[in-house]
Amino acid sequence: MSKEKRTTEELQEQLAQLNNTLEQQQNAEEKDIAALLENSSQLAETHSDLRQYSDAITCLENALPLARQQATEPPPQISEADVLYELAVAHHRNQENYGKAMEYALQALELFETAHANGKLAKTYQRIGLIHIAENNWDAALDALEKSVEWAERL
Repeated sequence: MSKEKRTTEELQEQLAQLNNTLEQQQNAEEKDIAALLENSSQLAETHSDLRQYSDAITCLENALPLARQQATEPPPQISEADVLYELAVAHHRNQENYGKAMEYALQALELFETAHANGKLAKTYQRIGLIHIAENNWDAALDALEKSVEWAERL
């Protein structure tokens, strides 16, 4: 999805379209898990763009079981680790539950390590560092951010 600046009205219109598409996908006789997951991810992103983090979290929590039931061959476009990472981001931005943000980030980190996803490891360590900063945990933040740089340099 393009990251150009969109107006609130455009984002609201996109939300309506995505919700309509999701309803159609959910009511289809044969469920296309990848399409449902992609739509749920776009819905969450749009809610985040509108700073509706609780709604983004709900979309991502609904997407997590879909990500878990996907086939792994070929590798899915949106993985369980990606959804977990986005849940960490949404909880962090929501500023209400840093513990939950950290929990999701650590789960994503473990899956990205297993997948040898260096770029995603770098950004996940960065997010962990930002969560530590939000909690005024400076030593842990520095450690995580240094790991982020180490992984980024491997790219």
